[in-house]
Amino acid sequence: MDASSVILICVGKKGTGKTHFVKQYLQENFSAYKKLINDVNAEYGQPMPPPAKQFIERALKLGRGVVVFEEATSMFGYHRDDDTASIMTRSRHTGTCLIFCFHSFADIPRYIARNSDFLVLFKTGDVVEDVAKKFGRGNDKIINAFLEIQAAPMLKNATGRSYSPKKIIML
Repeated sequence: MDASSVILICVGKKGTGKTHFVKQYLQENFSAYKKLINDVNAEYGQPMPPPAKQFIERALKLGRGVVVFEEATSMFGYHRDDDTASIMTRSRHTGTCLIFCFHSFADIPRYIARNSDFLVLFKTGDVVEDVAKKFGRGNDKIINAFLEIQAAPMLKNATGRSYSPKKIIML
């Protein structure tokens, strides 16, 4: 699979390492690509993003590159599945990688959950029933990874900051 057309979901509560993972992923896979980042928390050194509708319109016009929806939890709570479908379909045709960061499974719109390529799972405040509802009961690999991550202790980086272990799952 061409990394430029991958659709990736990161899910984890605040402070678990999602942004650090995305920054590293961008550096390793997209250093030469155009980037559009919904940097609402100023963690990427980007200018404040425009309102959600304008950001999505820009994302649809980006072409080959990567779009990061850093606060997808708040952005996609207000959009219909057909808006989301349009973004995801267009990304496949233009070679645009999409990265959606959510705080919980409950926040992930069904269309994104069912049409993404990878799930990067960090600790969340969810219960296993939330995971089963979002991805379907037959998806044991996601449920097992979720249970493993939830049971694992938090880790510390070189500066002493805590972060969650992660699992990357191909959907």
